[in-house]
Amino acid sequence: SPALADTLADLSRLDGASRLPLGRLSTGEVDEFIRTSTGVTAPAELAAALGELTGGTPLLLCELWRGLLESGDVEIGDDGVRLARPAGELRSPERIRDVVRQRLSRLSGDAGMLLELAAVVGPTFALALVADATQLDQATLLTAVDETVAAGMIEASGAPFRFTHELVRRAGYDRTT
Repeated sequence: SPALADTLADLSRLDGASRLPLGRLSTGEVDEFIRTSTGVTAPAELAAALGELTGGTPLLLCELWRGLLESGDVEIGDDGVRLARPAGELRSPERIRDVVRQRLSRLSGDAGMLLELAAVVGPTFALALVADATQLDQATLLTAVDETVAAGMIEASGAPFRFTHELVRRAGYDRTT
């Protein structure tokens, strides 16, 4: 937004201020985040599951963690931390769904339809399968793919295509249910 851009510009002019890009967190760093947040040890499977769901993206991890706490889907006790239900059943946090909805609203109808259908297929998908479901001609389909790649929703670095983050896929899937 313009307000954010103005704020970032103001901050960049301050002496000693610098922007630090955050990379993806490793499973060990996700584990450390959980341990720091709760004060107790988490099983390795939990850190791996949260890392996989978020792709190690710090923002997504924080939003997922906040959502898990608010919904009661994570249980914290003296003996450790555990999910109250399987990771495969977790929904994308509301704030992430809002961000995905906003990003989808900027896409053409064809690109939005492509993402929603691909989300039903799974984290990875064959373009031919989604193409059959969309019934778009090849040129329109490729334009929609380019648009979704440019928006950072899917990666097209070979076959099969894949969503950039599982939570993004789940947010797209949630739109269809």
